[in-house]
Amino acid sequence: MTRKVVCCILLTMLLAGCGKSTRYHEPKFEVNERKNFEVLTNHLDLYKVIYDFHVYENVFVIVNFNPNGFVNIYDRERFELIASAVPRGNGPLEMTGCTWTYLNKKDGKLVLFDAPTQKTLLVDINKLIENESNCVEKYVIKLPRKRREAFYPIKDGWVLMNRPQINRTSENELARFMVFNKDSTLICKYDGFPDIPENLLASLYVLNHPIAFTSDGSRFAIGTENGAILETFEISGNSIIPLSTKYFYECDFDNCGSDLSASKTILGIIDFEADVHRIYGIVDFENRYCDYFGSTEKLFHNKIAIFDWKGRPLRLINTDHTITKIAVDRDIVYALVKMEDGGRQIAQLYL
Repeated sequence: MTRKVVCCILLTMLLAGCGKSTRYHEPKFEVNERKNFEVLTNHLDLYKVIYDFHVYENVFVIVNFNPNGFVNIYDRERFELIASAVPRGNGPLEMTGCTWTYLNKKDGKLVLFDAPTQKTLLVDINKLIENESNCVEKYVIKLPRKRREAFYPIKDGWVLMNRPQINRTSENELARFMVFNKDSTLICKYDGFPDIPENLLASLYVLNHPIAFTSDGSRFAIGTENGAILETFEISGNSIIPLSTKYFYECDFDNCGSDLSASKTILGIIDFEADVHRIYGIVDFENRYCDYFGSTEKLFHNKIAIFDWKGRPLRLINTDHTITKIAVDRDIVYALVKMEDGGRQIAQLYL
């Protein structure tokens, strides 16, 4: 082998290694600012287990572990609990947990899904506010019979989302994203993942990683809670089109063995809200995973990051509270924030 060939091989290996190490780039926001929340309530007993939070017309919809029911409606002016539904239990219109929710803001229909039990219910928020008895019903979907991890209603069907199939043996296995029409016909699918070690896929892309759809279902964003990878997609015609994949912070779980409490991974994104122009995320981007097991005085996930659909970092808002959930209504961010006593209250911040 000639010296020239050897040099070429070494150069190729060096460039490959450099490409891998430089894939991650800390986000550089065009605007980096500080704003304080205005806490609107001080008396709500919201419990620490909160599944989701929505703004709908003149009410807040909070899905949480409450003895009154999983779905709780609060007046936006008086902040009083005005209605509850879906009690805890194994009955046909009851649930034992909630993996995710989806609220159609056009008609006020709230979908609740619990992956462990595969139960799905539909709550009509308007009927619930009016105290009508038929406000909750079973939600019937026509999707593959295999276990579903999450699905989202779109204009003419559903998007089925599945966990990584690490040891796939057949092309008939469930793909990562699958779009079905209302007749249960598969329209298109997408099976790509970010370029990360295979053993990390199951750690980063399982239940409850943040997902947000636009109200018309044409676009969606996916993030990771540990480390930070942001993906954006568009559903157009018979295709799922990747718009962008941004690698912000790397996850080092594969270097920690069984002791993840020692991980130096930067904490990433825990919740999303999206409209046709922007993606709004609750992020940390500062503290590390191991910090969870140390200081009890730090603020975690106290920032709101705003991106466009190309994944470009536009604005970072540093706040004075740990944020659990957000809901954006025009130029106002409503949030469930953590208080000193460990409880959650409703707060607002003007963009």
